[in-house]
Amino acid sequence: MTIRQRIFFSNMIMFIFLIVYFFGIIIYSFRTLTDAFKSYSEGNINKMTGDMELSPYEVQTLSDTFAEIAKQTEGKLTTTDNGKAFVNDAEKSGTLIVVTLDGVVTYVTKGYKYDTVLFEAEKLIGAAPSKNMTVYKEEGYFFDSTFITAEAKTYQLVMVNPSINISKTTGQRSEYITNLIQTLRNNVQSFMFIGAVAIIIINLVLVTIVTNSIMKPLNQLKEASQKIFKGNLDFTIDYGRDDEIAEVLESFEDMRQQLQESREEQLKYEDNRKRLIAGISHDLRTPLTSIKGYVSGLLDGIADTDEKRETYLKTIYSTADDMDKLVDDLFLFSRLDLDKLPFSFEDLDITEFMTLCCDEIKFSLEKKNVLLTYKDLCGGPVYVNIDRTKFARVLLNIADNTVKYKKNVIGNLYVTTEKLEEEKCVEIRMKDDGVGVDKEKVGMIFESFYRSDPARTNPVKGSGLGLAIAKQIVEAHGGKIRAESNIGEGLTIVIDLPYDEEKQTTTKGEARTTR
Repeated sequence: MTIRQRIFFSNMIMFIFLIVYFFGIIIYSFRTLTDAFKSYSEGNINKMTGDMELSPYEVQTLSDTFAEIAKQTEGKLTTTDNGKAFVNDAEKSGTLIVVTLDGVVTYVTKGYKYDTVLFEAEKLIGAAPSKNMTVYKEEGYFFDSTFITAEAKTYQLVMVNPSINISKTTGQRSEYITNLIQTLRNNVQSFMFIGAVAIIIINLVLVTIVTNSIMKPLNQLKEASQKIFKGNLDFTIDYGRDDEIAEVLESFEDMRQQLQESREEQLKYEDNRKRLIAGISHDLRTPLTSIKGYVSGLLDGIADTDEKRETYLKTIYSTADDMDKLVDDLFLFSRLDLDKLPFSFEDLDITEFMTLCCDEIKFSLEKKNVLLTYKDLCGGPVYVNIDRTKFARVLLNIADNTVKYKKNVIGNLYVTTEKLEEEKCVEIRMKDDGVGVDKEKVGMIFESFYRSDPARTNPVKGSGLGLAIAKQIVEAHGGKIRAESNIGEGLTIVIDLPYDEEKQTTTKGEARTTR
């Protein structure tokens, strides 16, 4: 549930409670009025048996009570306890009662008939009573005649009392109203006090729930920020909800992961830099030491013959040439690493290009006792966008690696080119039968200055930049390079170069230059 939904539902709960509370006050007030009116009515019925005076308002109350009882008993009155009490009190006070239902008499005071009761009423008021009539004399009698209709039935209700006194004032009515208002006020105040306490409690509960749901993730975010500030990136943020804050925490977690990856990359870069400096120092010191030794031999006269001097000079030249190649590799690697090396890409048939390159490399490898075998498995021309000079350098570096790590007097290098339809790429596999690399370390051979000889005791094995340069060039072509090997099983370098199906029909040699 989102924060917006939580706030909405908490407000809805309060709104519903206030509505229920409002209607509760109305119902409670209505019940208070009803109970007070009922109590007052019952009290007035009892008054008819005593000597107390009745006010005109109380006479009307008796009439209303009479009507309700008549409707409840269908005019028979005495079939309920309230009806019996009403009739009993009325007769004790000398009140005559008549009830008719649809013109049929259903109840009349004992010893009287319908006509005699109306005759008594006519004597009191001096005229024949009409359908709906209430007449009372302040110090003598009252007469009430009411016609009501309920459920398609017509009732006539008559009450005649020739002797009860009617009060001149409305003091009792005022007292009743005053008491009723006071009772209602007290009850409503109590109800409102309870409601106010309930509103405060519910509001505190809702505010606590919503606040905790917001503050908990914010505290997590605060703690995570403090950890990052202190340099601790080795943690995770686990929120477990799906709301707006979850999106913020997810973004923060992504940032933390990126920072952690950046730091790991930085540490790796620093490690590679240290290894690079150490490798450069070692690989430059070794030939320099050799050159210094031979020069010292020349200066000290150790090379006392022309043959020895020629040998010393050739060795010095060869060593200096190796140093020149090392510096060239370093320069090339640094330019690749800084994306400063320009590429001139062309759409070339990879099978034709590989055939030409392998023919050139084959000649140089045979001088170093390595046999190269090339096989084309593409089944036709496949055009790939490459820089022919740079990519030839990749193949040459891999071939040189084969020469350095061959285990037999005569080494072998098997090269194949195959078109992979599903991957939309051309796969170049270059497999040798050399000493191989430990399977656990095979992914490290593309790192700068990595050599399977960690002590770097064999300078013949090169600087360790050849495969690192190859990787940089392949990735600049949008390709991938990987290695497969194990100790004693040789090394296989696999290069995947993407091709576009639409380019297969383009003209060969259409060149473009990128930097």
